[in-house]
Amino acid sequence: MKCSYDPDHFARLCWLMQSRLGLRSKNKLSAAEGRIVPVVSGLLLTICAITYMCWFVFGNRFQRISTNIENGVFSGVLDSTVNQTDYRQLLFNRLRALQIDRVWFLQLVDASFSRRFPELAGEFLSDSKEENSFRLAWEELANQWLSRVQLLPPSTRERLGSLNAADWDKERSVLLQQGLSNSIIEELINLASKYLLVDSFDFQKPREPFLQLWHAAAIKSLSDVRIHAINPGFSRKKEFNLSVPPDESRLLSVHIPEGKRLELSIQGSPLMQMIIYDLSGNLLFNRTSLRDLSFDRNVQSVVKIIINNQGLSSDQVSFSFRYF
Repeated sequence: MKCSYDPDHFARLCWLMQSRLGLRSKNKLSAAEGRIVPVVSGLLLTICAITYMCWFVFGNRFQRISTNIENGVFSGVLDSTVNQTDYRQLLFNRLRALQIDRVWFLQLVDASFSRRFPELAGEFLSDSKEENSFRLAWEELANQWLSRVQLLPPSTRERLGSLNAADWDKERSVLLQQGLSNSIIEELINLASKYLLVDSFDFQKPREPFLQLWHAAAIKSLSDVRIHAINPGFSRKKEFNLSVPPDESRLLSVHIPEGKRLELSIQGSPLMQMIIYDLSGNLLFNRTSLRDLSFDRNVQSVVKIIINNQGLSSDQVSFSFRYF
């Protein structure tokens, strides 16, 4: 039998075999890709889910803790996430950053805690569950005091624990030369220290360790005292207005001509109070509401009037003086 070789037929046969082999490889590759895509997609979704859960559980907590540390305020978030030892370490770190004496600050918080819970005065709080509410109360007091103390200038903060009257003696001497008595100067300090002591003391000079904040208020406020002098001259009537910012005071020195009687009308917000002294520093009216007053001819020639604004915004006070 004689076989003949046809080159065209052989070429077509090779092309057909290559096409079938290519098609099979392509189908295998497509099948493999079809199996890989779901697996990769599943892994990506799992990673995203785990990342979100970690951020939700831990990220927000760390962000709040970091914010509290930067602001110097430890809120209830720290109380519920760290134990007492860790909380105190965070507190000590913040005190160190603010250059606040740690011994004095702990005495301040302990004294404040003893005022709130006198039955626990001098007692050491343990880690027991029974005293958990007291530990939280101590930490809340520490938060409050820290938020107030950090309002002071750094030069004053770093000296808390060793401040005394000599630190503001220069400012006091200036005010004494301007005709103010020591009782008026101390009253100005009592009013100025309210933003630091808040309701701890009712406008009274406190004892240690609270006295350190009273001295700090004296250093900060006395240099800013301005005396508004009222001298009628030859006029029988004088009127003017005065703006008083919130939690601040204004001081007036009113001259009464010899042999004259003074009728004084002071009008302003119900949240304002006035304190009036005579020339010698004797108290005439203590923390009364703004109203009309009359001074007889036997009153000394000068009265000092302190107007204190206990409101949350600035307000105007109107004065009307009449001399007879």
